[in-house]
Amino acid sequence: MILMIDLDGVLADFNQHFAALLLRQTGRQPTGLLDCWDWPLACGYTKEEETAAWANVTLPSSRFWYSCPDLPDTCDVLIRLESLRLAGHHIYFVTSRVGQMAKRDSEEWFDLRSFIHPTVIVTSQKARILKALRTDIAIDDKPSHCLAMAAAARNEKLDTRVYIVDAAYN
Repeated sequence: MILMIDLDGVLADFNQHFAALLLRQTGRQPTGLLDCWDWPLACGYTKEEETAAWANVTLPSSRFWYSCPDLPDTCDVLIRLESLRLAGHHIYFVTSRVGQMAKRDSEEWFDLRSFIHPTVIVTSQKARILKALRTDIAIDDKPSHCLAMAAAARNEKLDTRVYIVDAAYN
C-alpha cells in the first residue's frame, strides 16, 4: 500500500504556529477564530503583515517548519504509520511548505518525534505526485488539493481513496 500524507493541518499545527509568529511580529493577538483558509486577513492582520510573516518563514535561520507543534494525536498516528512502514507499506509525506529549508526542517521534525528517515516531498503539485506514486490513500486538509488528487486518480483510473481532514477551516 502507498500512502501520501500532508503535514500541516494533518500532523502539524501550522495555524497556531503561524498565529504565534504573527503575534511576535505585530504584538497583536488574532481578532477572530482560525477557522478559514485566509484567517490572517479575517483575524485583523494586513496583507503586508502576513507577507512579512511568510518572509520570516522562508528564512533559513527561522527553523519555522522544524519547530511547528503537533496536532492532537500526532504521536499516536506516527506510531501507527511506523507500524505500517515496518510491514512493508510505503509512506510519503507530501507538503507544500516553502523556503530553502522546508524539506530538511520537515525531515528533522519527524526525527524529533522518532519517525526516522521519512520520505518528504516538497511540492504544491500533489496530484502529479499521486499519479507518479500510484497512491492508494491520500490524506490532506486542503479542499483544492483533495479535489485535484481525486480528479487525477479518476483520470488515471487509479483506485485511490482521498480523505480530507475534518477541520474548522475546510
